[in-house]
Amino acid sequence: MIEFETDSDCLIAHPTVHTIFERETTELIYEQIRDHIDSGSHKLIIDFSAVESISSNFIGMLVRLKKELSPEGGDIRLCHLNDRLEEIARITKLYELLGIFPDRKRAVSSYTG
Repeated sequence: MIEFETDSDCLIAHPTVHTIFERETTELIYEQIRDHIDSGSHKLIIDFSAVESISSNFIGMLVRLKKELSPEGGDIRLCHLNDRLEEIARITKLYELLGIFPDRKRAVSSYTG
């Protein structure tokens, strides 16, 4: 459902499902991300290269993670959004809250300067 790796002190999360609609899926992804954050980096990048669409529950989870990470000095970046996800990010104003980048390299660079 989600795979993890690190790159330059950043935690890279790769959801491996094409659509994230069910609340249970969102909660499972949240718990797995939270477990990795609690044991390591607070610099999170979510790579959406395998994801075609997300639900409002998932958007809420992203906002929740942002609020939880901010006091800890952490943040969230998103990368590899397809056209549909970019439109969702624009409509929901995620661009104003989260860093959104075309690729992983730029997302990682945004943390390192």
